[in-house]
Amino acid sequence: MSWKTHGFDFIPHGGGDPATTHRCPGEAVTVALIMEAVRLLTRSMAYQVPDQDMTVSLARMPARPKSGFRIDNVRRKPG
Repeated sequence: MSWKTHGFDFIPHGGGDPATTHRCPGEAVTVALIMEAVRLLTRSMAYQVPDQDMTVSLARMPARPKSGFRIDNVRRKPG
C-alpha cells in the first residue's frame, strides 16, 4: 500500500497465451508499434547519431544508455 511508482519500475507478470492466461492485454499492439517504429527508423528515414555516452548500467531498470539515444538531422529518405 505504500508503494509509489517512479515511471520505469519493473513489475514482472506471468507469461502464457494472451487470449487466456497472459496478463498483458496490450502486448500485441505494443509489438506492432515497435515493429513500425523500427521499420521507419531503418527504411524510411535518414539521420545522424551525435556523440553520446552509450554506456549501460545493468544495475538499473530499465537498462538503457546513459545519454538516452539522440538522433539529429532527421529527414525522409527519397523514394
